[in-house]
Parts: sequence; C-alpha cells; structure tokens
Amino acid sequence: MATSTSPVNLLSTFLATYIEKIVDAFYDLDVDDLDGLIQFWAPVETIGGIWLLTTADQPFVLTEGDKNLKKYRSCCMKYQYNVDLNNLHVEEMSTRIISGAPATAFLNQMPELLPDLRVHQMTPLVSSALKSGLLRSLDE
Repeated sequence: MATSTSPVNLLSTFLATYIEKIVDAFYDLDVDDLDGLIQFWAPVETIGGIWLLTTADQPFVLTEGDKNLKKYRSCCMKYQYNVDLNNLHVEEMSTRIISGAPATAFLNQMPELLPDLRVHQMTPLVSSALKSGLLRSLDE
C-alpha cells in the first residue's frame, strides 16, 4: 500500500533541509573582518499553526566584544515576525510584529535593503537597532 505524504510533512522536510543549508553557510563564513551582525530569521510554526520568523535558536555571528550588538541580538530573539498570510492578527502587547524588513524579504522572496534605518518605519527592532549603532540593514 502506498503512503501519501501530507503537505505538512513535505514542508517540514523542506524547512529542515533549508535550515541545514543555512547553518552550513554560517560555518563557511569568513568573519575575521566582520563589523556588524549576521543572523538568520527562520520560519517556525507555532502550536496554534501560525507561521512566524524568529532568530531564537538560529545561527548568527557578530562583532566580538560589541555590547550594543549583543543587546540588539537579544532584542531580536524576543520578537517574531508574523508571516502567516492566513492569520495576520497580532494581539496587543505581543512580541509579534506584522511587518518589517525580514518579513517583507521572506514573503517577497527578494532581498530588502534599508540604507538608512532612521527614516524607516519605527518598530521595536528598528529602535533597538538605532540604539545599538546600526544604521542600515540588508535582509535576504
């Protein structure tokens, strides 16, 4: 008897393979001259079935000894971008963000360059980035 593969199982397998490739790419980075932060926003499904982008438990590299970037990284791990087109509702006082560069880049499958964060829509993460001395962002 042939077994059918559910869309959820196919998606889970695809994401596992994709994330494994991202982790491998981080190991291959030459970060000796890095002046900044590179982090991966991974799509994860919540218990309620909503898809979010998160940096929690994902690979990252940052300038060694930079306390401001460490604070920004910690802030990023607290927030999640809602990328579930079927459920864009976000509760008040939530750590979920509806829109922003990582979510836009993910949903459009195109990089998004923000050459000056000071003129970008103020979200908690943009505010934190500016406080950390980050002035631009490239989200792929």
